[in-house]
Order: sequence, then structure tokens, then C-alpha cells
Amino acid sequence: MSSQENTRPIEKNLQVISSELETIK
Repeated sequence: MSSQENTRPIEKNLQVISSELETIK
């Protein structure tokens, strides 16, 4: 598994988490 492949899903998760945090506010 390449580190780049692991980084891509993490960035997507960060976007989802940020959106969820905004809805919580």
C-alpha cells in the first residue's frame, strides 16, 4: 500500500468531518 493512496481517503474523511462539525454547530 502506497502512502499516497492512504492520504487520499484521509483528506476525504477530513472534509466529511468538517461538514459534520458544521452541522453540529
